[in-house]
Amino acid sequence: MGYQLMEINKLDLSGQFFKMNTYYYPKNFNVYEWLGDYYLATDAKAKTSFEKALSINENPASRQKL
Repeated sequence: MGYQLMEINKLDLSGQFFKMNTYYYPKNFNVYEWLGDYYLATDAKAKTSFEKALSINENPASRQKL
């Protein structure tokens, strides 16, 4: 859903969706990686989000984006 909102340039709603996921699924590294993608698209705090994803689970996708 968040990526679909980004595609139609609804960045505010997309950001809210990705942030909501981190609230409901704080131990899932994917939600922080997705939030990082949002931050990359909006020139925001991507590094922090990818670091959080890696602290939960080391994964190549987040490591490469970092």
